[in-house]
Amino acid sequence: MSIEYRSLNLSVDLVKFQKLLKKCFPEADSATNFSDRSVYWKFDQRAQSLSTLGIINDEFLTFYGVVPRKYSCFGVPVEIGLVVDVMTHPSHRGKGLFVDSSLVALSRLKPSELTAVIGFPIRNEVMPGHLKAGWRVQFEMPIYVLPIGRPEVKSLKSLIVRIFATAYELGTRPLRFSIFKAPKDQISETVSIDTLSNFYSSQKTDDHIVLEKSKEFLEWRINRPEIKYQKFSAQSETTQAVAITRIMILEGFKTLSILDFESDSQRHSRRLIKHLVEYSIDKKIELIAFSTNKENAKRLKLLRFGFLKSNKKFKVITRKITEIADNFTTSQNSNFRMTWIDSDTV
Repeated sequence: MSIEYRSLNLSVDLVKFQKLLKKCFPEADSATNFSDRSVYWKFDQRAQSLSTLGIINDEFLTFYGVVPRKYSCFGVPVEIGLVVDVMTHPSHRGKGLFVDSSLVALSRLKPSELTAVIGFPIRNEVMPGHLKAGWRVQFEMPIYVLPIGRPEVKSLKSLIVRIFATAYELGTRPLRFSIFKAPKDQISETVSIDTLSNFYSSQKTDDHIVLEKSKEFLEWRINRPEIKYQKFSAQSETTQAVAITRIMILEGFKTLSILDFESDSQRHSRRLIKHLVEYSIDKKIELIAFSTNKENAKRLKLLRFGFLKSNKKFKVITRKITEIADNFTTSQNSNFRMTWIDSDTV
């Protein structure tokens, strides 16, 4: 069985590529994730050139998607590849193609400017294949939740969930109490990309590993097709904290998922989280959820504001392409400030 490996070329591959995505990820919402606009959004020309298709007799069998991202690694700019949509056609699984195609795809990255790759695998069954291809599990990103409990009651179960979650939110409300209120401490729900990028660029990150959230990146990431994001900021004289969120169904609950949250003080974190709770109550949301590495959650003091660490978590895996990436691929959880915005999910 001789496989031809080449880069993705959506100008001729789109329809077959979408069929492979739907075949390999039947649980996904095709209209949201695999529409023409969504595919072109995720894979621009550079991402297409970095990604690898495995083909036999004009049939798409494997794919290894790579989307370039810029990071600041202890103050040094590095380019990292976010690996996404790794898949093997169901009819050809169990034949070693996953590992073989992974090794080919990773070897094709050596001439590129990427120094390492990062991934957030959701399926546990793919982990052995990643490890055989040289990846390592670097740390985990738990999902932190704050029960709100204001859904529409449609059954006895939903009523019970509402009672317990509402009681929890009311019981933890003193944790989010703040004496600082508008107009001294304003909350905005109409935040521009310029405001976000200016705030992110003002943060001191030279001692950490952080995704570069430039204006160009934010214009791309927050304009994901078929998805609507809400952007919030807490301000006094200048912007002091920001949150990017999305309302979605997560594990069966109507959830305000926080794509990213950043703050320069506990006071403004408290005010902004308090507002997110009030916003969630108004929108009849059941749960606020935020995934980040443990040290970043500790820095942001999430537990102090009422969040709970759930049993759901993502594994963060990395693999170096060049020696330059040693700091990125060997650093501990405490060196990172990583959230859902680093991935291609939410």
